[in-house]
Amino acid sequence: MILFEFVYWYYVRAPATIWRIWRDFVVFFFDFFGFRQHLRTLFRPWHAMVLRNEGSSRLQMFFFALFSRILGSAMGFFVRIITLIFGSVLLLITLVSLPLLEIAWIFLPVGVVVLFVRGLTFF
Repeated sequence: MILFEFVYWYYVRAPATIWRIWRDFVVFFFDFFGFRQHLRTLFRPWHAMVLRNEGSSRLQMFFFALFSRILGSAMGFFVRIITLIFGSVLLLITLVSLPLLEIAWIFLPVGVVVLFVRGLTFF
């Protein structure tokens, strides 16, 4: 009776739980790396970084403000792109490892039995 309960848990309930845990990992990576937020604000200045200058002429102040806005936007773009790339790589690793873990989980009892039988041959 216990053997049947174990087999039911091992091959039915545990894989479903593993899938839920991995779904939570995927949701975590989306939230932790802020995919939605970074994609919405991709070209905004990083932390609203804008340099201030009290120039002598309006033209000089205009070009300084334009340059600082471009520099802040470029910095924000590169930091966000690097964050999105790093998060995407970790997300891809997570998504690829799930089927491998499930396959290993399914064949683990067979491997234990095979190794046990091979171990008996040493006696």
